[in-house]
Amino acid sequence: MAEKISQTFPLFIEDVYDALRASVQSCGGAKAVAAKLWPAKPCEQARKDLLDCLNRDNDRKLDLEEFLAILRMAREAGFHQAKHWIDDELGYQPTPPADPKVERDRLADELARAADHFQKLQRAVERITEPALKLARS
Repeated sequence: MAEKISQTFPLFIEDVYDALRASVQSCGGAKAVAAKLWPAKPCEQARKDLLDCLNRDNDRKLDLEEFLAILRMAREAGFHQAKHWIDDELGYQPTPPADPKVERDRLADELARAADHFQKLQRAVERITEPALKLARS
């Protein structure tokens, strides 16, 4: 995960619209984000729609999946301030982003344990069924 932020962002985010606008800015702006959110739309229309959604006075709003997609894009860009604003707003302690290498290693360990457990279960089933097979052959 590379840190891509070179712009300056507000020191304080006052509301969810500030959080979203800063997130969009961290990802290269409305045109870049809109193209990822709505790839089937013409680029300029998608940009205009996104700007409408980021305007608190406009009736058009993002749905939850679009909202989360923007936060994910911001995370990939190394921008975490919006997520921390949400944590603070809801009364949670801000948490650092998960390290993908640590998560990968954790999952690999779990897979190894699961494979070992599966082999033990398979041997137990064989022990139970082998006597029955021997009796059937006799």
